[in-house]
Amino acid sequence: MAGIFVSYRRDDSRDIAGRLVDRLRQDYAADQLFLDIEAIPPGTNFETVLDERLKACDVLLAMIGPHWVNAKDSNGKRRLDDLGDYVRREIAAALQRNDVRVIPLLVSGAEMPRADDLPDDLKPLVFRQNFQLRYERFGADTNDLIAQVTKVVAPAGKRRFGKWAISLVALAGVVAAGAIYYRTISTANPNIDRSDPVLREEAIKLCTEASEVTARLASSSDRTDWMAARSRFWVLYNGPLYIIESKEKERSPDHTSPLEGAMVRFGRLLKEAGDNPKLPLTTLDQGSLNVARACKDTVERM
Repeated sequence: MAGIFVSYRRDDSRDIAGRLVDRLRQDYAADQLFLDIEAIPPGTNFETVLDERLKACDVLLAMIGPHWVNAKDSNGKRRLDDLGDYVRREIAAALQRNDVRVIPLLVSGAEMPRADDLPDDLKPLVFRQNFQLRYERFGADTNDLIAQVTKVVAPAGKRRFGKWAISLVALAGVVAAGAIYYRTISTANPNIDRSDPVLREEAIKLCTEASEVTARLASSSDRTDWMAARSRFWVLYNGPLYIIESKEKERSPDHTSPLEGAMVRFGRLLKEAGDNPKLPLTTLDQGSLNVARACKDTVERM
């Protein structure tokens, strides 16, 4: 079965890689997607595993963030200069194969590396047509990317979800937690920077909805309501909420977004639960609370 290999550096593009894979999983079966080569079992031959996975793939997405070229290890050595670097070995191996399409995927405003900045086995990468995945157009860009990828790798099928349910007590607790956060943020904190009230109001609106939607996903026992909540979650995940997250990163000293991380983790839990999850869904319950807490932090940064 043809598949897609996602190569990324954890400290450069982990969150956006997770979000991209979650979006790909809406169209592609789990066994068509390959990532986290670092998680191979100890004692396994890396070259053998990599060769097997590349043989099963027709596309490698090489995610390149702003720190991809100059990322350093704990000893201060540039990782791309290390022959044993996982990212280097993944991409170099794919570039050597004529049957794998390698697409440089530029994220977080990164630019295409120059040949002089790359080791010899990665220099051919600069001649591959790149694709930009932008924060402000994440939903549209991923749709465009998938439209191109499907010309090479046809989706084997989408995953479907069965009935989900959790106690109404948990639902009330989650929704109440979200409501308390937003009332506190909007009325009881005079020290919040209000230099951009329009952006902050939009953040409050979208974050409140994200908190409520994830609460419904963790608590609703009505299938129609749950399906509607799931649909809205992915709309928020792939579109308007991502714009807020990108603004949060711009304002954050460490250029991180707690909300992005919480949404990515919740999306993974949503996928990992499978078609017939065991009840109660305690993982979604905690995940929705994590989203509410992250929403509080996000609005305070606006």
